[in-house]
Amino acid sequence: MAKKRISKAFWIWCQFSKIDSYKILKLKKIINNKFHGPRFEIHLTLKGPYEKLDQIDYDSIVKTAQKIKEFNLYLDKLKTSNQKYQSIFFSIKKSYNLIKIRKMFSNKKIIGNLKSYKPHISLHYGVEMKKEKEKLISMLPKITKKVKINIISIVDVNEERDKWKIIKKIRLKN
Repeated sequence: MAKKRISKAFWIWCQFSKIDSYKILKLKKIINNKFHGPRFEIHLTLKGPYEKLDQIDYDSIVKTAQKIKEFNLYLDKLKTSNQKYQSIFFSIKKSYNLIKIRKMFSNKKIIGNLKSYKPHISLHYGVEMKKEKEKLISMLPKITKKVKINIISIVDVNEERDKWKIIKKIRLKN
């Protein structure tokens, strides 16, 4: 039996350098002009969900993030799925560095056992026809495949209201 998705929780996100965010955001804007999805910041979900985030957990996340150096990820191709929060997305090539950093944030308070980590960068949340999504993807401009992660964020997520509030951004070391 599939586990119920937790719609109200805290998550840890990776975010990108300004220049890389801008490149990805250009594609996201084209997609949302067509499909009108909810607004959210470009990100890669690193870890979560935390049902509650107490001060000790918060401080631990900040302290851990402050030890991490900026790193690069490599985008695979744009893909689609019938899942609302992975409607149109870049799959990410799993790297040793990404998995190592993800493990740094392991915590017993994280809900569920998310062993099947599928890193991705969503460009659209919504439910659209597969043919329509694929047609739009074929018309999008190409972007460079390497992106730099330079921020770890703590995010308060409420999917029932389509709200993603970043409560803390931690800049990674150069």
